[in-house]
Amino acid sequence: MDKNNLPLLYGKPEHRSAVNPEDFVNFIKKTRRHKIPRVSKYCLLSFKYMKALESLKRRFKIEAFDLWRYSKLYLFNYKDIEVSFINLGVGAPLAGMMLEELIALGCEYIIFFGGVGVLDPEIKRGDLIVPIRALRDEGTSFHYEPPSRYSYPSKLVVNVAKETLNNENLKYFEGTTWTTDAPYRETYEKVNEFKKEEVLCIEMEASALFSIAHFRKKHIGALFSASDLVGGEKWDPRREKGDKGEVAFERARLLDCSLKALYNLYKKKLKV
Repeated sequence: MDKNNLPLLYGKPEHRSAVNPEDFVNFIKKTRRHKIPRVSKYCLLSFKYMKALESLKRRFKIEAFDLWRYSKLYLFNYKDIEVSFINLGVGAPLAGMMLEELIALGCEYIIFFGGVGVLDPEIKRGDLIVPIRALRDEGTSFHYEPPSRYSYPSKLVVNVAKETLNNENLKYFEGTTWTTDAPYRETYEKVNEFKKEEVLCIEMEASALFSIAHFRKKHIGALFSASDLVGGEKWDPRREKGDKGEVAFERARLLDCSLKALYNLYKKKLKV
């Protein structure tokens, strides 16, 4: 190994790992007598700030499992499929580790959803976005795919997500999302440069989750809802006093669209 090279870019994704997610799951089984949760093939992932769990608990009978270190996993029936739900940790490393363990437990078809900052002022708060590729400005994805500018979601999931929104007669934007590890280093130089590539939005997980799913040969895609404006002359959180009801509506709509898209994936009855 050339010590002058960046460690992040050393090696190849196909190199054998010292520890695999299956190893950790088996360790939990053997040493902690921990009840291993049953994980559906169809997984819905979000973040605590989206408050999706509260909505799901009101609508469905939910079974909860402790997921060892950092979260709980929830199972419920949506129409005629069993769905697994989890709130991911924020940021590519933790979200990626959680996805790895869910895949090791049986997850195969994945939709994750959340709020994103936007670079284009024409994208209003609450507008829906379907990412078709992710700019890799984080470190996790480079351990799963060779160095490149972008990582990509499953075409199957992207197409089903768009079909679902079209069937609901909902307007949406499709394009590139920018994934960063450093939300307080979204410099104007980067913002202006990435605008030239027609990057629509910014978040902290997509490129890593896309790369992990591709590496593990699983299907993943995302649905986003626009929140703050990062691409203006100054940062605009685009929140006002008394707007909690509107924000709750936006979050509930995104959850509903994600559920419908996951169900439409099931109806395709495609094999991995």
